[in-house]
Amino acid sequence: MKWSIAQLLKLRNQGDSFIVDETVELPELTQLHPDIRSIRPVHVHGDASFTSNQVTFNLKIQGDLTLPDARTLDDVMYEFDIESLEPFFLENGRYTEQFDDVNLPEGNTIDLRPIVRELIMLDVPMQVFGNETDKTQVEGEGWALVEDQLDDQPKIDPRLAGLADLFSKKEDEKWTTMAVPFRRTSKTRKRLRRTHFKLNVPGMNECPNCGEMKLSHRVCKSCGHYNGKEVTSK
Repeated sequence: MKWSIAQLLKLRNQGDSFIVDETVELPELTQLHPDIRSIRPVHVHGDASFTSNQVTFNLKIQGDLTLPDARTLDDVMYEFDIESLEPFFLENGRYTEQFDDVNLPEGNTIDLRPIVRELIMLDVPMQVFGNETDKTQVEGEGWALVEDQLDDQPKIDPRLAGLADLFSKKEDEKWTTMAVPFRRTSKTRKRLRRTHFKLNVPGMNECPNCGEMKLSHRVCKSCGHYNGKEVTSK
């Protein structure tokens, strides 16, 4: 699932679309996601079509994961079937982050493996339950579940009686609130944010005495000369 820009441009000029049908192994997902215990080979199939400056992959990703049961922590098989359209620019370094929905090639190649890996991790549910609902874990190493006997009618402070009525109404209506992001951070925005994570090479120049590379305004470590004079002897 990796093509060079030159290969794709040749297919575009020939007016050919092509089929993607591969089975890939992604064992690194067990290290990238804490809930993924194992993953079987993933089947990726679909097709690719061209426009003037883009190639669009219409992908269908199928496979299954082993996840922990939310109640018993036992292994549960979770099958996924993901469909996604992934457009790529056929030129690198020309476009800016205004194209949030289009992927950029990495160097001179287009690799679908990171895309497939990210789509699978986004599809992992927050909780998964097995078929056996009566095997709730009630004890473990160093702990045990204790059920408290509560009174049928708990005592309520008279000063808080009004608040108790308000909470009881909310429980009857079964209100549910959940925080969700306003919008998903695009791949381009995320990758552009990381472009400054890099190492800077210090200033280097050639030693006029021996010709080796050395730091500017520093004694040459190879011959010991500085400013035309021998400062240190090896």
